Amino acid sequence: MRIRTLLSVIGILCVAAVSAQAYRLAFSDPPGTERNYKADITMKGSADVLGISVPLGSTVTMTMAEKVLTKNADGTSSISFAVKDGKMMATAQMPGDDDPTTKTQPLNFSMTYNRTPAGKVSNLKMIATPGGGADLLSAGMGNEVQYPGQGVQFPDKELNIGDAWDTNQQIEPFPGVKVTMKQTNTLTGVKTINGKTFLLISSDLSATAKDVKVNMTLPGTTGTGASDAQQLTLGMTITGSSTAQFNAQAGELGDENFTLNIDLNMQVGGADVGVNSKMTMTATGKMLRVK
Repeated sequence: MRIRTLLSVIGILCVAAVSAQAYRLAFSDPPGTERNYKADITMKGSADVLGISVPLGSTVTMTMAEKVLTKNADGTSSISFAVKDGKMMATAQMPGDDDPTTKTQPLNFSMTYNRTPAGKVSNLKMIATPGGGADLLSAGMGNEVQYPGQGVQFPDKELNIGDAWDTNQQIEPFPGVKVTMKQTNTLTGVKTINGKTFLLISSDLSATAKDVKVNMTLPGTTGTGASDAQQLTLGMTITGSSTAQFNAQAGELGDENFTLNIDLNMQVGGADVGVNSKMTMTATGKMLRVK
């Protein structure tokens, strides 16, 4: 009984010691560092137009290569990032169709951006490859999984297990529609993987946009005629969560998983004569460090 009690006390003290240890999270990014990731994303949902429900779905697979080019005295790094061997496959099944319609788009493009040790990304520049689909993933909704670490930002202080911090970042889920993604992050624990110590971060995400006005060029038009454009009014709610592994010793991101729930209301034209539609989507994704 005494031995069992002693072991229990030792176990409690070990847990307390780990919990009391403070960590400072920061990207290291030495020049010349190369990191490779593999991402898989699945989206499922439906669109409701004029009372007709259309099932929708898409899958995205891609490999991502990040290379640190330079590093300034303040720790901000210039980074190149390339999406290779990517593929987006979208499906929709219209009423009356026996089988869904599928469209496949290759994804091959690159970008450059700056990243601070705290994980704040700026000066992003897309470098499109003809037919590479950069326009499909250049919006901020995809940025969190397009380039590692964009969705993870750290406070300028030491953290203990259980500590939480908030971050806000601008995303652009649709061209011209900018909203603030609010993120509450928690340092939840420590895990050893292949001899490396990773800090575990969980995040809750939310964003809301109401009555956002966007001018849209109608399909099949040049956009120059008086009737070629319509005003699109959007309302959108995004909620979700993510988990990430961060190697504090190496100062780099490991694996990451996320789930996003998207509710979108759209009205084309005026309130009296406009066409209303709704879309709901659930996106799940994972990003794995492969090298």
